[in-house]
Amino acid sequence: MKSMLLCLWAFTLFSAIGLVHCQFHSTTEIPLRQTQEKTSLHFFLHHSFKSSKPSSVIVAGANSSTGNNGLLSPFGTVHVLDEPLTEGPEPTSKFDGSSIVVASMFPVAADFAELAAVGGREKFRMASGFVELKRYYFNETTGEAIGE
Repeated sequence: MKSMLLCLWAFTLFSAIGLVHCQFHSTTEIPLRQTQEKTSLHFFLHHSFKSSKPSSVIVAGANSSTGNNGLLSPFGTVHVLDEPLTEGPEPTSKFDGSSIVVASMFPVAADFAELAAVGGREKFRMASGFVELKRYYFNETTGEAIGE
């Protein structure tokens, strides 16, 4: 038993000495965090879930036989959205610009939602922050919604 404790003590001592004398060498420099710009945007998004060309499709989720009317999805359901952004509530007022990636729960019928902005491309590369989404228009019969 004594020899086992002596071996364990020696192993611990030599391991600690090895760690103390080790140095980390790297040629890669880690840049300091740059100052972030705050950008406030105002646009409208057009959501369609009952048309022949929906802007939202389910790509993963629970195997459920309860059905889905597009408003409420079972927990764990993953939707992919490709929704047109416009400068006004009219579908013809197209918004040209960089894209932004949002990942959050998206309650279509809710009056207000806060969504997480987690990235983007072009001018919004590495974007982070939040999106405040207010319901501008919602029609459950046609499956059309406009968020501001």
